Amino acid sequence: FDEEGRHLESRPLRAGTYHAFVIAQDGTAYVPVEGGLPRPTDPIEIVGFWTRVAPDGETDRLRPFSLVERQGPSYALQGRGGPYRPFTVMTLATMGPDGSYYEVRNDTYRIRHVHPDGGETFITRQEPRIAVSADEVQEWETRSEDFARRQGRVRSSFFPIPQQKPYIRSLLTDVDGRLWVSRYTEAEYVPYSESEAADRAERGLPSFNWRDRRSWDGYAADDTYLGAVTLPQTTTLATA
Repeated sequence: FDEEGRHLESRPLRAGTYHAFVIAQDGTAYVPVEGGLPRPTDPIEIVGFWTRVAPDGETDRLRPFSLVERQGPSYALQGRGGPYRPFTVMTLATMGPDGSYYEVRNDTYRIRHVHPDGGETFITRQEPRIAVSADEVQEWETRSEDFARRQGRVRSSFFPIPQQKPYIRSLLTDVDGRLWVSRYTEAEYVPYSESEAADRAERGLPSFNWRDRRSWDGYAADDTYLGAVTLPQTTTLATA
Protein backbone atom coordinates (compact mmCIF):
# COMPACT_ATOMS: atom_id res chain seq x y z
CA PHE A 1 0.00 0.00 0.00
CA ASP A 2 1.14 3.57 -0.57
CA GLU A 3 0.97 6.40 1.96
CA GLU A 4 -2.63 7.15 1.00
CA GLY A 5 -3.72 3.54 1.50
CA ARG A 6 -4.00 2.58 -2.17
CA HIS A 7 -3.16 -1.04 -2.94
CA LEU A 8 -0.01 -1.46 -5.03
CA GLU A 9 0.74 -5.18 -5.21
CA SER A 10 0.70 -8.46 -3.29
CA ARG A 11 3.28 -11.17 -2.63
CA PRO A 12 1.73 -14.57 -1.93
CA LEU A 13 3.50 -16.97 0.42
CA ARG A 14 3.05 -20.73 0.51
CA ALA A 15 2.32 -20.81 4.22
CA GLY A 16 0.99 -18.51 6.91
CA THR A 17 2.74 -16.24 9.35
CA TYR A 18 1.61 -15.43 12.87
CA HIS A 19 3.50 -12.26 13.74
CA ALA A 20 4.95 -9.13 12.20
CA PHE A 21 7.49 -9.10 9.40
CA VAL A 22 10.37 -6.66 8.82
CA ILE A 23 10.68 -4.49 5.72
CA ALA A 24 13.89 -3.00 4.24
CA GLN A 25 14.32 0.22 2.25
CA ASP A 26 14.50 -1.67 -1.04
CA GLY A 27 11.27 -3.56 -0.37
CA THR A 28 12.86 -6.79 0.84
CA ALA A 29 10.78 -8.39 3.59
CA TYR A 30 11.89 -10.78 6.34
CA VAL A 31 8.91 -12.91 7.29
CA PRO A 32 8.53 -15.68 9.91
CA VAL A 33 6.73 -18.23 7.74
CA GLU A 34 5.03 -21.03 9.62
CA GLY A 35 4.64 -24.34 7.86
CA GLY A 36 6.63 -26.83 5.87
CA LEU A 37 7.24 -28.89 9.00
CA PRO A 38 5.01 -31.14 11.10
CA ARG A 39 3.18 -29.33 13.87
CA PRO A 40 5.19 -30.05 17.03
CA THR A 41 3.81 -31.31 20.31
CA ASP A 42 6.67 -29.66 22.21
CA PRO A 43 6.23 -25.85 22.09
CA ILE A 44 9.97 -25.20 21.67
CA GLU A 45 10.32 -27.32 18.51
CA ILE A 46 10.95 -25.63 15.17
CA VAL A 47 7.76 -24.90 13.23
CA GLY A 48 8.92 -22.65 10.40
CA PHE A 49 11.60 -20.43 8.94
CA TRP A 50 12.52 -16.78 8.81
CA THR A 51 12.20 -16.18 5.08
CA ARG A 52 13.57 -13.39 2.92
CA VAL A 53 11.08 -12.19 0.29
CA ALA A 54 12.81 -10.12 -2.39
CA PRO A 55 11.04 -7.25 -4.20
CA ASP A 56 10.57 -9.52 -7.24
CA GLY A 57 8.83 -12.12 -5.09
CA GLU A 58 11.70 -14.61 -4.86
CA THR A 59 11.92 -16.30 -1.46
CA ASP A 60 14.88 -17.66 0.48
CA ARG A 61 14.81 -19.52 3.81
CA LEU A 62 17.30 -18.00 6.23
CA ARG A 63 16.98 -19.60 9.66
CA PRO A 64 14.49 -21.80 11.51
CA PHE A 65 12.32 -20.41 14.27
CA SER A 66 10.37 -21.96 17.11
CA LEU A 67 7.05 -21.32 18.65
CA VAL A 68 7.53 -18.69 21.34
CA GLU A 69 9.23 -20.54 24.18
CA ARG A 70 7.47 -19.70 27.44
CA GLN A 71 8.18 -20.52 31.03
CA GLY A 72 4.91 -21.98 32.19
CA PRO A 73 1.41 -21.47 30.75
CA SER A 74 0.33 -18.04 29.60
CA TYR A 75 -2.21 -16.09 27.62
CA ALA A 76 -2.53 -12.64 26.04
CA LEU A 77 -5.20 -9.96 26.35
CA GLN A 78 -5.71 -7.38 23.64
CA GLY A 79 -6.22 -3.97 25.19
CA ARG A 80 -5.38 -0.31 24.91
CA GLY A 81 -1.71 -0.15 24.01
CA GLY A 82 -1.58 -3.61 22.42
CA PRO A 83 -1.40 -7.17 23.82
CA TYR A 84 -0.69 -7.78 27.50
CA ARG A 85 0.53 -10.97 29.20
CA PRO A 86 0.87 -11.73 32.92
CA PHE A 87 4.64 -10.99 32.89
CA THR A 88 5.46 -14.15 30.98
CA VAL A 89 9.08 -15.25 30.73
CA MET A 90 9.70 -16.13 27.09
CA THR A 91 12.20 -16.06 24.24
CA LEU A 92 11.77 -13.08 21.90
CA ALA A 93 13.27 -12.76 18.42
CA THR A 94 13.19 -10.51 15.39
CA MET A 95 15.26 -9.66 12.31
CA GLY A 96 16.64 -6.38 11.04
CA PRO A 97 16.29 -5.01 7.48
CA ASP A 98 19.91 -5.94 6.72
CA GLY A 99 19.33 -9.58 7.68
CA SER A 100 20.56 -9.26 11.28
CA TYR A 101 18.93 -11.56 13.81
CA TYR A 102 18.14 -10.59 17.42
CA GLU A 103 17.15 -13.00 20.20
CA VAL A 104 16.73 -12.67 23.97
CA ARG A 105 15.35 -14.61 26.90
CA ASN A 106 13.35 -11.76 28.39
CA ASP A 107 14.16 -12.38 32.04
CA THR A 108 17.68 -11.19 31.13
CA TYR A 109 18.79 -8.01 29.37
CA ARG A 110 21.34 -9.73 27.14
CA ILE A 111 20.25 -9.60 23.52
CA ARG A 112 22.15 -11.78 21.05
CA HIS A 113 22.78 -9.94 17.78
CA VAL A 114 23.77 -12.23 14.88
CA HIS A 115 25.15 -10.06 12.08
CA PRO A 116 24.64 -10.81 8.37
CA ASP A 117 28.27 -12.05 8.14
CA GLY A 118 27.62 -14.56 10.95
CA GLY A 119 29.46 -12.65 13.68
CA GLU A 120 27.80 -12.24 17.08
CA THR A 121 27.67 -9.38 19.56
CA PHE A 122 25.58 -8.88 22.71
CA ILE A 123 23.55 -5.91 23.90
CA THR A 124 23.47 -5.86 27.70
CA ARG A 125 22.29 -3.55 30.45
CA GLN A 126 22.63 -3.90 34.21
CA GLU A 127 19.40 -2.79 35.87
CA PRO A 128 17.26 -4.19 38.69
CA ARG A 129 14.07 -5.97 37.74
CA ILE A 130 10.79 -4.21 38.48
CA ALA A 131 8.56 -5.65 41.21
CA VAL A 132 4.94 -6.53 40.45
CA SER A 133 2.88 -4.34 42.76
CA ALA A 134 0.08 -5.66 44.96
CA ASP A 135 -2.47 -3.72 42.86
CA GLU A 136 -1.17 -5.34 39.67
CA VAL A 137 -1.27 -8.80 41.24
CA GLN A 138 -4.87 -8.32 42.30
CA GLU A 139 -5.93 -7.21 38.82
CA TRP A 140 -4.07 -10.02 37.08
CA GLU A 141 -5.48 -12.61 39.46
CA THR A 142 -8.99 -11.39 38.67
CA ARG A 143 -8.30 -11.38 34.93
CA SER A 144 -6.71 -14.82 35.07
CA GLU A 145 -9.69 -16.26 36.90
CA ASP A 146 -12.01 -14.70 34.33
CA PHE A 147 -9.92 -16.06 31.45
CA ALA A 148 -9.75 -19.54 32.98
CA ARG A 149 -13.49 -19.54 33.62
CA ARG A 150 -14.23 -18.57 30.01
CA GLN A 151 -11.87 -21.29 28.80
CA GLY A 152 -13.35 -23.89 31.14
CA ARG A 153 -10.06 -24.36 33.01
CA VAL A 154 -9.23 -24.63 36.70
CA ARG A 155 -7.68 -21.39 37.90
CA SER A 156 -5.36 -22.98 40.44
CA SER A 157 -3.50 -24.82 37.66
CA PHE A 158 -2.81 -21.87 35.39
CA PHE A 159 -1.20 -18.45 35.06
CA PRO A 160 0.81 -17.80 38.24
CA ILE A 161 1.65 -14.12 38.74
CA PRO A 162 5.38 -13.60 39.51
CA GLN A 163 6.87 -11.26 42.10
CA GLN A 164 9.10 -9.56 39.51
CA LYS A 165 8.56 -8.56 35.91
CA PRO A 166 10.83 -9.73 33.11
CA TYR A 167 13.11 -7.07 31.67
CA ILE A 168 11.79 -7.04 28.10
CA ARG A 169 8.28 -7.08 26.69
CA SER A 170 9.06 -7.11 22.95
CA LEU A 171 11.63 -6.38 20.23
CA LEU A 172 11.10 -4.26 17.13
CA THR A 173 13.41 -3.18 14.31
CA ASP A 174 12.82 -0.25 11.98
CA VAL A 175 13.52 0.36 8.31
CA ASP A 176 16.79 2.16 9.12
CA GLY A 177 18.18 -0.81 11.04
CA ARG A 178 17.68 0.42 14.61
CA LEU A 179 16.60 -2.03 17.30
CA TRP A 180 13.85 -0.98 19.72
CA VAL A 181 13.52 -2.81 23.04
CA SER A 182 10.24 -2.46 24.95
CA ARG A 183 11.01 -2.64 28.68
CA TYR A 184 8.71 -3.54 31.54
CA THR A 185 8.36 -0.54 33.86
CA GLU A 186 6.57 0.42 37.05
CA ALA A 187 2.81 0.48 36.51
CA GLU A 188 0.57 3.50 36.85
CA TYR A 189 -3.19 3.74 37.30
CA VAL A 190 -5.08 4.60 34.09
CA PRO A 191 -8.80 5.19 34.73
CA TYR A 192 -11.50 4.29 32.25
CA SER A 193 -13.72 6.87 30.69
CA GLU A 194 -17.40 6.67 31.66
CA SER A 195 -18.28 5.00 28.36
CA GLU A 196 -15.44 2.45 28.69
CA ALA A 197 -16.43 1.63 32.27
CA ALA A 198 -20.07 1.19 31.27
CA ASP A 199 -19.14 -1.02 28.30
CA ARG A 200 -16.92 -3.29 30.42
CA ALA A 201 -19.56 -3.56 33.13
CA GLU A 202 -22.20 -4.50 30.55
CA ARG A 203 -19.96 -7.22 29.10
CA GLY A 204 -18.82 -8.45 32.52
CA LEU A 205 -15.13 -7.79 31.85
CA PRO A 206 -12.63 -7.36 34.69
CA SER A 207 -10.79 -4.07 35.06
CA PHE A 208 -7.46 -3.29 33.41
CA ASN A 209 -6.33 -0.06 35.05
CA TRP A 210 -2.79 -0.79 36.25
CA ARG A 211 -0.40 -0.85 33.30
CA ASP A 212 3.18 -0.12 32.40
CA ARG A 213 4.10 3.07 30.63
CA ARG A 214 5.47 1.92 27.27
CA SER A 215 9.19 2.70 27.31
CA TRP A 216 11.49 1.75 24.44
CA ASP A 217 15.30 1.62 24.42
CA GLY A 218 16.78 2.46 21.02
CA TYR A 219 20.01 1.00 19.58
CA ALA A 220 21.81 1.74 16.33
CA ALA A 221 22.68 -1.11 13.96
CA ASP A 222 26.17 -1.23 15.54
CA ASP A 223 24.57 -1.78 19.00
CA THR A 224 25.23 1.79 20.17
CA TYR A 225 22.65 2.87 22.76
CA LEU A 226 20.73 5.90 21.45
CA GLY A 227 18.36 6.63 24.33
CA ALA A 228 14.84 5.86 25.49
CA VAL A 229 11.43 6.89 24.19
CA THR A 230 8.40 6.82 26.50
CA LEU A 231 4.98 6.79 24.87
CA PRO A 232 1.66 7.98 26.28
CA GLN A 233 -0.63 5.31 27.70
CA THR A 234 -2.90 3.54 25.19
CA THR A 235 -0.30 4.12 22.46
CA THR A 236 1.28 1.35 20.41
CA LEU A 237 4.60 1.79 18.60
CA ALA A 238 3.93 0.37 15.13
CA THR A 239 7.08 1.55 13.36
CA ALA A 240 9.87 4.07 13.85
